[in-house]
Amino acid sequence: MSAVVLVFPQTVPRAAPLSPEPLSGQVVQLEPYRVLRDFGGQWQAYLRAHFASINDAALAFGVTERAARRWWDGAGPRGAFVAIALRMHPETAAAYLLADVPARAVAA
Repeated sequence: MSAVVLVFPQTVPRAAPLSPEPLSGQVVQLEPYRVLRDFGGQWQAYLRAHFASINDAALAFGVTERAARRWWDGAGPRGAFVAIALRMHPETAAAYLLADVPARAVAA
């Protein structure tokens, strides 16, 4: 079975003045299955690098010990917690959570 690859034109965000022009003529290719498959491990690596224990992670994110334990063991979180992590550790979280994500810009 071959991988599904989604291709999105990279455009100016909606908050910017309206312009459908692609940025630098690039598109973003993304393999959603691979992102979903790998993200739990990336989240686990982030947690273990930034928190000393399951309880520290639970307190930081305001979740139960059970939820934090699932994350510690490699289950991925819901999206809002990723946003919190990126705000909590803006200098380092992206290196763990977006590292080696199979999304790349390529010439159109």
